[in-house]
Amino acid sequence: MYPRLPIIIEADSLYPNNTVFNICNKYNWKFIFTFKDGVLKSVWKEIHSLYPLNEGENKQERLKGKDKLGWHREKAMFINDIEYQKQ
Repeated sequence: MYPRLPIIIEADSLYPNNTVFNICNKYNWKFIFTFKDGVLKSVWKEIHSLYPLNEGENKQERLKGKDKLGWHREKAMFINDIEYQKQ
């Protein structure tokens, strides 16, 4: 209905599968998936092989909050353009 409306899908580890990838590609939507170590083992193999090359880049760290044990750190790293089953 709105072909010029930019859309980006941000989802967790329940969604990185061919069905969702095909829908995103069909409508030319961009996507970001976050997931835990162990999900999509072939993707993790590639991430771990690329990690040393990106070690100083594509990282963010922030203090998330404080409780009686102290500050909590939240760390994130991203690597673009990882292929999964030709997606």
